[in-house]
Parts: sequence; structure tokens; C-alpha cells
Amino acid sequence: MKKFNVLRMYWKYSHNISLLFNLIKSDFGYNINSLNKFYLLNTYIGKYVVNCIDDVRQLSPNYELKINFLINEVFEKYPSGTLINVGANIGRYVVPIALKGWNVIAFEPVKKNFGKLFMNCALNNLDNVQLYNFALGKNKSESMIYGKSDMCGSASLIRGMVGDVSEVINVKCFDNLHLDKTNIRLIIIDVDGSELDVLKGMNKSLNNFRNVNIIVEVYNDNTRNAVKKLMHDKGYEWDIIDKYNYVFSKSRS
Repeated sequence: MKKFNVLRMYWKYSHNISLLFNLIKSDFGYNINSLNKFYLLNTYIGKYVVNCIDDVRQLSPNYELKINFLINEVFEKYPSGTLINVGANIGRYVVPIALKGWNVIAFEPVKKNFGKLFMNCALNNLDNVQLYNFALGKNKSESMIYGKSDMCGSASLIRGMVGDVSEVINVKCFDNLHLDKTNIRLIIIDVDGSELDVLKGMNKSLNNFRNVNIIVEVYNDNTRNAVKKLMHDKGYEWDIIDKYNYVFSKSRS
């Protein structure tokens, strides 16, 4: 996180987006001509660097309204806590939740998305986030992830679900990560087809979590049923948020 802290300080004292971009462009796969395609948006949930319509769509006040209502209910119940965001993209949930004072641990495997996530946390002067540029799954491995031609927006470990342009990424198991898992109150999983593998990689942690809400976006009926069964077997209750999103909760027993 050393470089992130450097970026945060650069932004705090210079507010020079060009300088901020130039400090990381080579690290995250951008070329020198990409800067004119980026925009800095000062939104109702924080400052964001964006460069495609999928980025902008996430920042709409109407984006995933029911999920936002649920998150606000969690905030009311738990003034402090930790968010685990799996598939964090550009930080749609990372930034506002961290700005509320919660700690955030975020995972985003796509290099260009991670670059924007990195910048967006720096732009908002966040020092309560941990950012990881790898995916979560049931085993440690190296894999291909697929997206659209510019690798902007959604991506999936399943070829053709989002796109066919590929990138090599690392996959790690949540249970094997050395993280502070004592105050996790909210988990958001948005991984376009790999939901079950992410949860299987949390096998031990799911047994130990208490007072947690886990939001899972799942499109496939078979996967949805398998996720429900796994979580039911772990003692979680579930409820429907919207067509594709479910929340699984477990109180202290």
C-alpha cells in the first residue's frame, strides 16, 4: 500500500489529476495517449475517475437502488464495521462505504479496473481501505478472465458471459488470506458467474461469521440454487433483493 499512500498525498496537496494518472499509467496497462479519455466526476457518493459508459452507469443515483437501501439499513444497525467487496470494479461501493468510516477490503482482478479503483480511493483521501489485484475462488491458481474489447466494466472467468477479450489473473482463496476478519458486517460479491467458487473459498470463514450480511449477484438458475443450498447448510437465512441479487444473513448464535 506504499504507492497508494504516495498517490493519496499527491492528490491531497496538488489536486493534479494528470500527475496522478502519470504516476500509475504504466502499472495498470494504460498508454500515454489514454489520459484524454478519462474524466473526473464529482458525484453524490465521492470523486471518481471514469473512462467508459459502464463506469458512468455505476455512479447513477438509480443504480442498484434496493442494494443501496439494504446497505443503509446495515449502516443504521452497525455504525462501524468492515466491508469485503469481491469484484469491486472502480469502487462504486468501496468509496462511499469507506467515506462513512468503515474499513474496506476490496478485490478486483482486472488490471485496468483496479487502476481506476486505486485512483478513486486516492482521490477521496481514503486511508481505511485495503486493495488487492486478484480474484477470489475456491483454490489458488492462475486463470483467464474475459471482458469486452477495452476490458472496461464487467468481466468473468467464464468465456463469453461478458466478452471474449482475455487477461491472465491470479486467483486466491479467502480462507487462506491473512486478514482481520473479526468485524466483517457486509460482504458484496459481484463476480459474473464465479459466485459459488468464491463462497467455497470462504468455507471456514462462513462458519465463523456472525452478524453479517452477504449480498450475492447471480444470474444462472443452477448456480443460484447451489449458492442457496451451500448457504443454507452453513446456517444462513436468505432473502431476495431484486431479480439477480440475494442477501444471506447470519446472526450471532
